[in-house]
Amino acid sequence: MMAHGLRDGRTGEDALYLLAHPESALAESQRRMFAMLLPQIDFACRRLVSQNDDSVVCRARGAQNFDLSGREREILDWVRLGKTNEEIGNILNISAFTVKNHLQRIYRKMDVLNRAQAVAKFEDMSRRRPPAGR
Repeated sequence: MMAHGLRDGRTGEDALYLLAHPESALAESQRRMFAMLLPQIDFACRRLVSQNDDSVVCRARGAQNFDLSGREREILDWVRLGKTNEEIGNILNISAFTVKNHLQRIYRKMDVLNRAQAVAKFEDMSRRRPPAGR
């Protein structure tokens, strides 16, 4: 069995992950692979919990609009379509470095670490938002 603790630096929440394996010891390559996968496993687990949790905390998180500017939303839409920074820059007639700067601001506003998390959080927020006029 392998145990690994993880603290979310953004929220301060702790998680403990246990990996059970029929062999008495994991090979070094297996331990490294688990360590690389752990942040993605943690993110997926936290999303599942928040989607199934009806608590006030989870509803408040889902109701955020993140205060993204029009340009940031535009860039995030292109990221959702799988475009690279260079491709987005070409489309918007700005440099890839400027796109990267916009993405860094988006990550800070959304409290995420990368583009995949930003897209997932944005799509989750969009699904939870009630239709206009309600």
